[in-house]
Amino acid sequence: MIRFIQIHIILVAVLVSGVSSNQFIIRLTANRLYSTLQHEQALSNTTFQPFPLRWQQQRGLFESGVHLNFHGEPKFVVARNILKVPDDNMFVTTFVVTFLLEAHSLSVIKLDRSVVNMAVEGILTHRSHMAAGNVPLFSFWNERKLNGSWVAYPTNLNEVLQRSSPDGELAGVVHWILKALGKEKLWEKVKGALQMLTSFLKVFRIPPDSDDTGVGLALAAALKAKREEFPEAAAMFEKLGVPDYNALFGLFKKHAYRPFSPNPDASLIDPRTYYWMRGFLQKQKASRGSTNSTSLALITTWMMSTEECRHTNGTRMPFNVNNVDPTVVANAIYGITELLLGLNSSEAVTLMDSEMQGLYRDGADLLAWVLENSNTTLFSRPDLVLTYYPMLYNFYAFVARLVRALSSAKELPVGVMTDAREVLFEALAKFGTPALLNAAKQSSGPFGIEYLHWDNFLGNGDTDVSGKPLPNYEDRVFSTAVAANALYDTWTLLEGSGGRGLRWRQDTPPAVQRALSQAITFLISQTDTLEEKLQSPFFSGSVKGMEELPMFFPGNVLELLNGTRFSCDSDLGDVPDGKGIFGVRGIIPEEEYQVMLNRSCFGVPVPTEFSGYNSGAPFPYWSSPALTKAATVLALSKAAVLSESQ
Repeated sequence: MIRFIQIHIILVAVLVSGVSSNQFIIRLTANRLYSTLQHEQALSNTTFQPFPLRWQQQRGLFESGVHLNFHGEPKFVVARNILKVPDDNMFVTTFVVTFLLEAHSLSVIKLDRSVVNMAVEGILTHRSHMAAGNVPLFSFWNERKLNGSWVAYPTNLNEVLQRSSPDGELAGVVHWILKALGKEKLWEKVKGALQMLTSFLKVFRIPPDSDDTGVGLALAAALKAKREEFPEAAAMFEKLGVPDYNALFGLFKKHAYRPFSPNPDASLIDPRTYYWMRGFLQKQKASRGSTNSTSLALITTWMMSTEECRHTNGTRMPFNVNNVDPTVVANAIYGITELLLGLNSSEAVTLMDSEMQGLYRDGADLLAWVLENSNTTLFSRPDLVLTYYPMLYNFYAFVARLVRALSSAKELPVGVMTDAREVLFEALAKFGTPALLNAAKQSSGPFGIEYLHWDNFLGNGDTDVSGKPLPNYEDRVFSTAVAANALYDTWTLLEGSGGRGLRWRQDTPPAVQRALSQAITFLISQTDTLEEKLQSPFFSGSVKGMEELPMFFPGNVLELLNGTRFSCDSDLGDVPDGKGIFGVRGIIPEEEYQVMLNRSCFGVPVPTEFSGYNSGAPFPYWSSPALTKAATVLALSKAAVLSESQ
């Protein structure tokens, strides 16, 4: 409480005394957060042990955990926060390091080499073995060889789930803990969740993906540009040999979604993707004509095809069909962009053949379309559009950092990059910025200080014991940091050697600057908040409940991996677990699709409405207070540099 009062006294002093004090408190806060963040990096390797419980942790990785989104009464709030499984994925650590590298470049924090070295060491173990040669392909989890095949293997999750049937040993421990806490009534709900989680074991054997690969490319490019400051980390990438970018780009092209292609595998997509993307496909066909529309190609999530799923007993895509997630597309294009900007022009031009340029251009057009049509996409079905990202503001931030990279470059080596820059900035300026400002909420702190913040969903559905709404807003800090970074990246440009400077665009709306000033004040006030308030529901699986199951959406491909066909009138129980294919091949005429929307599949009406993330059964999500701190450090760093330039 004393620290809380001190912070607000300092904030009042800042507001009274002017710019130089403002710079000081912002820098001080950023460095305090960075200092605490370092303690969340694993300094050594440990192995999993069931009793007494000890989690596996990998040296260099920043902590993240898998939670279940329990919501409602206080007992569910407790369950949401204490029942978590630490997870050694590369994704969170890659973002943490990328954010810190930028804050370091802006000369706001002094990033310790050992922090970066350990992180990169851990991240590089996630290079996938599923491509021959030195292909910079990344997997979310480390891979392990099982039955002669490489498969993703999240140790802690696998160990827990193998023991977590309602009669399993760890389930018994959880039951005992709940009893000791006087929360035994919670057991039935936990038991149901454990039964659901046990079925996820096969789902975890996922292939490498465009998302992890994209952020891995971006990190490698950042370290290449900062080789003099972080020589050991840059050398770790270089020691792997000359990356085969041609082979990597070949994988992007091989697994692209081509809805107008005569190739039956390339034109097959998850029915949930087709449901929200129909308007974009119709627009593309109308603008290109029947002949040119066949070239439309979009980056997909998984580096795998349905045909490949038919011939493997190891790694397999969830539901055996690929999907398109705009957040994944944005991260993949961003990684490709940073890679190209770090090469000489001739190398970049050689890599970006006409097919790859088409993927880049079509991806940018999709991102712009989603922004322009946010009322019917992002705000209507965020659960389907942002397939793996329940945090709405991630999408804006990912697109915005892509735009800033394109807009800050002295030279763009390929013409399609210039086109993407113009299309995406216009979409962010006209549609993204107003949407973000409209979603912000104003409040007042002590001494009349005005705050601006953003909320997403975590804790918003909580109640007191009587059922009266009592929201906890556990993702407020993270949401605000991410939304602030999105606005900064939309309306600023990097300048100077190595991006050490930052300046506002000349046409920056004053409303944006006012909003960011109040958002930064809010973030400063939250530096000593409890860990529960620093949660970051950064990503999740594609299914949050019945409303996201692909088999309940209209499709024209219903068959088993062996080719046996079935229909919507079949008994879903007759479809072997993990062996079904539910998809849309090609284009379904819209009149026919509308009829299909009014039919039931497997006895369930098409889930055309989204009831929100705080309804129904709890779903798993990944959260990391370390990521919240890193995103906040980055937002504060941008604010500090811009404050100095005014």
